[in-house]
Amino acid sequence: MTDARSIATESVRSFNARDHTAHRALYADDVVLEAPGGVRVVGGAAAEFAVAFLAAFPDGRNAVHDLVVEGDWCVQRFTFTGTHRGTLAGPGGGVEPTNRAVSLRVIEMLRARDGKIVEQHVYFDQLELLAQLGLRPSTGAAM
Repeated sequence: MTDARSIATESVRSFNARDHTAHRALYADDVVLEAPGGVRVVGGAAAEFAVAFLAAFPDGRNAVHDLVVEGDWCVQRFTFTGTHRGTLAGPGGGVEPTNRAVSLRVIEMLRARDGKIVEQHVYFDQLELLAQLGLRPSTGAAM
């Protein structure tokens, strides 16, 4: 497993299977991960991002709709679904469980080198997540 497609596919498989050991093994020591909320982590903390999300949404799953590969880059469009049953880490502190189900559209870009993820960018609508958790008004409401 050395190409971007197989690494991205294994990332989703290990995430959905809660195989934290396999998921962590996908990341290079110098990986950089960027995500909404100003998240930018380097190294081992990048692999822990997914583990922490699964702690907050223990039944969380990614369903991939599209996967596009160009060279060492892979872009995936998927839907994340899960129930908020654990503390969700946030920039202002932890969000206690709401026991609400969420369904988020997500775009993820990752770059592979030497069989490992060296760069990962995750994009999702934070306001939509907060609305689905009941912490903000729905983003679909008329203004």
